[in-house]
Amino acid sequence: MYKQPETPPPSLWKAFRLGLFQTGAALTDLLTSGIWNRILISDLKMMAWPVALLSALKYLLVPMTLWIGHWSDTKPIFMRYRLPYIFMGRLLVIVGLCFLPLSVSLLSEGNPLGWIVAFLAMLLSGIGSTASGAPFLALVNDTFPYQKRGIAISIVETFLIASFAISPPILGKFLPYYHSAAFTNLTYGVLIIAGCLWLAALWGAEKPNTRPIHPNPELQIPVWLRIQTIWADPHTRHYAFFVAASAFFAFMQDAMLEPFGGDVFGLDVGTTTRFNAWWGMGVLLAMISTAILTRKWPPHYHLSTTAIGLAAMGLMMSVMGLVALMQLERILYPVLFLFGLGFGLYGIGGYNLLILFNTDDKAGIYLALWTVVQLLSRGVGILTGGIIRDLGFAISGSYTIAYALLFGLEALGLFAALYLLRKVQVEPFVKR
Repeated sequence: MYKQPETPPPSLWKAFRLGLFQTGAALTDLLTSGIWNRILISDLKMMAWPVALLSALKYLLVPMTLWIGHWSDTKPIFMRYRLPYIFMGRLLVIVGLCFLPLSVSLLSEGNPLGWIVAFLAMLLSGIGSTASGAPFLALVNDTFPYQKRGIAISIVETFLIASFAISPPILGKFLPYYHSAAFTNLTYGVLIIAGCLWLAALWGAEKPNTRPIHPNPELQIPVWLRIQTIWADPHTRHYAFFVAASAFFAFMQDAMLEPFGGDVFGLDVGTTTRFNAWWGMGVLLAMISTAILTRKWPPHYHLSTTAIGLAAMGLMMSVMGLVALMQLERILYPVLFLFGLGFGLYGIGGYNLLILFNTDDKAGIYLALWTVVQLLSRGVGILTGGIIRDLGFAISGSYTIAYALLFGLEALGLFAALYLLRKVQVEPFVKR
């Protein structure tokens, strides 16, 4: 990728502006992972596994990110390397999610065509989300020098988590109980707001390259050969194994929390939507405080941050298993909040490591590879969570046992990921 001559480092205020992109992304994610899935499973009494599969579809599509990341390194569009791919991806997200209300309406009438419409909605939005993810991270990487990348990515990701914490109570007020017309209005309103946020965050964020492009022969190597070269390094392999395991187990409950509240405690859709607010506030508090306390840390210092976060998440998931098994509703919200604190530490540490494990001239392909590993593992984890819940219920006939099994297995997996983190070596990627 051609680099413009060096200019003075941008102000961190640009990171705050880029964070608006994540606010829009959080709003669209909440439509599917916090509202749509809850309506289908708890209100319409659909099986959990097909809903979890559709929720995970965007993660299962992530291998295409390898090509998108490679192209965003080597094939500019309209003299820009990152923005065109991001904008095209987000347009697909908007188009796809426009079909969500129709899918719910058809399924509520018992029409199996609803599943086809739901698949189309999640497929288009999944392709769009996948196509824009790695180029956006590469844009953040390109925008800031190494010493500022840690705080920049922390700011950007804090916007994501803050939006997950703040948005659910607002969305819950617009949809306290499921009603087809209200869900339709909410969906289109969210998509309009998200689109405006994406424009505000990205317009002018990447300057056009007006100088002749002199291709680096190394960057013209086919994408699979480049992946093989990266994978041949044992340091990157160890990191990839950790990313896969931590993402798989950290998100096993992602599509099941809201149905858990409805199935075990009989909570309505407006109340379960606010689950995201409880854990999101914990994540937000952890990310903001950690970003302030570690603002001068380079990315490689965050191995310890990631480890503490994983340990806290594993402990809280163990307690969540007891909450399900013993129906301890009175401690549900504190446990969600504490889980969020651990998730925030894991998130800020993990994103710093994500930014660390790349090289400046190949940031797109490196970040695409990590995105593929992380999101594919997350998607399989979400699907596995739905399968475990269904199997647990089929065997025991009890929702409490089914969810306790899910949360307990997730806790064990998080502690296993903590062990894999000990094998990660950051020294070869530290930039002086």
